[in-house]
Amino acid sequence: MSRIVLLRHAHSSANAKGVLSGRSDGVALSKQGAVQAEELISRLEGIVFSSILISPMQRCQETIDPWLTRQRASVQRKAIIEPRLIEVDFGAWTGKKISSLSTKREWKIVQSTPEKMIFPAGESLKQVQKRAMEVVALGAKGSKPSLIVTHADVVKAILSGLLASGLKDFQKFAVDPASITVIDFNEKSSRIITVNNSNSKLKDLLG
Repeated sequence: MSRIVLLRHAHSSANAKGVLSGRSDGVALSKQGAVQAEELISRLEGIVFSSILISPMQRCQETIDPWLTRQRASVQRKAIIEPRLIEVDFGAWTGKKISSLSTKREWKIVQSTPEKMIFPAGESLKQVQKRAMEVVALGAKGSKPSLIVTHADVVKAILSGLLASGLKDFQKFAVDPASITVIDFNEKSSRIITVNNSNSKLKDLLG
């Protein structure tokens, strides 16, 4: 099996405001997130990746840039923007306060039966899971660990996809800003090694 490292972007300005930013442009890291991104320089130290696949959203690129800019040119060339890692298309919910969304009927679907959720004028969580798992399969082709930099719901969709119950377990995973999740994966089997680690060095998690 191949080792896949899933990194959620660091704390963003939208996180600070309690807004569901989705695919909105111009969502940068917060001051807290900028500190978390700098800490990733030492947290990812000493690991050679087969591939580095990054969501096209600004906050994901800003999360990995401090580490990436300190790497050799050969490592930097491995970094590829992967459109399938983009944030969920929340449609009409984009830009809304989470506190107001939590009162909607559809919010209960997200929490209790996420496999049935289709965001108004957006995509379904099943679509998110499908595209995310395609990228995991792509990352599993290397001989060394692969790094995937993406969003909380994308990581949760991947973890849910590794379980027989599918998206029914989507809300059972916590994925904090700048947290690292590690899985082993191939087309026949998979294992969840570490979930939501926010402070350890990756070399300690990989063993």
